[in-house]
Amino acid sequence: VRLDQIALGETHAQGELRLAGAGEPVQVSLSGSSLDLSGRFARRAQAAPAPIPPSAEESDLPWAADLRFDRVLLGGGRMLAAVSAKAESDGHAVRQAQIAGRAGRADQFTVAIEPVDSARQRRLAVRADDAGALLGAFDILSTIQGGSLALSGTYDDRAPGHPLSGTAEITEFRVREAPAATRILQAMTLYGLIAALRGPGLGFSRLVAPFRLTDDVLELDDARAFSPSLGFTARGWIDLARRAADVRGTIVPAYFFNSLLGNIPLIGRMLSPEKGGGIFAATYSVKGPLDDPAVSVNPLAALAPGFLRGLFGIFQRPAAAPSSARQ
Repeated sequence: VRLDQIALGETHAQGELRLAGAGEPVQVSLSGSSLDLSGRFARRAQAAPAPIPPSAEESDLPWAADLRFDRVLLGGGRMLAAVSAKAESDGHAVRQAQIAGRAGRADQFTVAIEPVDSARQRRLAVRADDAGALLGAFDILSTIQGGSLALSGTYDDRAPGHPLSGTAEITEFRVREAPAATRILQAMTLYGLIAALRGPGLGFSRLVAPFRLTDDVLELDDARAFSPSLGFTARGWIDLARRAADVRGTIVPAYFFNSLLGNIPLIGRMLSPEKGGGIFAATYSVKGPLDDPAVSVNPLAALAPGFLRGLFGIFQRPAAAPSSARQ
C-alpha cells in the first residue's frame, strides 16, 4: 500500500506499508516533516491507571519499521529533530532498533537495542551529547543542563513490564531550579550553592546512577554525583508518572577536600566505607511530590565520621518502592 500523503494530527508523512503472509512481519516505511507521538509519551494522570490487559499490550503481530522525520513531537513543546529509526518487533517487544537524531540545538543522540541471548533479554545503549536536552525531551528530568550521557542496561523480558536494569553516567553537567536540592542546601546553610541553583546552575563533574526501571518507577541503588564543592549519594525510588519520590542518602560539603581524607590508606577506608562518601557528611531524605517534597536533613551526622554515620541511620528503614516496581 503506497501512502502518498498522511495528515493525522500533527503527523505529516508519506510512505509504504507492505503486508506479508502468516508469521511474516508487516513492513512500514515512513518519512516526512513531522511525526506526532505526543499521545504516546504524555504522562499519565496522577490517579492510579487501570491495568492494560496483556492482549492489548502484545498484539503478536511482528513488524519492521524504517522511519525518517524532520521532527518528532513528544508533547508539551518537547521534540526531537532529524530522527532516523530502524526497528524490528516480534509482536511482544522491540527486539532490535537503531535510532539517531538531535536533542537540543545540534547535539546528537543514539539509541541501540539488540537481543542478548535466547533467555529473552535485550541490551540497551544510549549516548547523548546533551544529556539535559534528551532527558528533558522525554520529560524525565528538567533540572539537568548539558552533560554527556552514557547509559547501558538490559531488559528482562521474562518479567512483567519488561524491567530495565543498568547504569547511567553523566559528566560535566549543571543542575538548576531543583526544589529538593534547594531545601537540602538550605538545611545545610550552604547559601552560596543555593544561589547557584537558582542562577546559572550548580556544576557537577560526574553522576553515576545504577538503576532499575519498571513501568514508570525508577529505583536508584547507590547513585552518586560529585563536584569539587559538593557530593551526593542517593538510594530510593522516583515515580515518573506521578512525579513523586522517596529517596535517602548523604550530602558531602567541600567534596574534593573532604573525600581526600577518606582516601587515606586504611584509616580513610575505615572512616568512609561508602562509595562517593566523605568523612564528614549529613544524611538527608526527600519524600513526596517532586515539585514540593518534604525534605529532612540530619545535622548531627555532619559532625560524625563515615563509620559513625551508620549508627545514626540504624533505625531507618530503606525506602520501599511502589508495589508496581516490586512485582
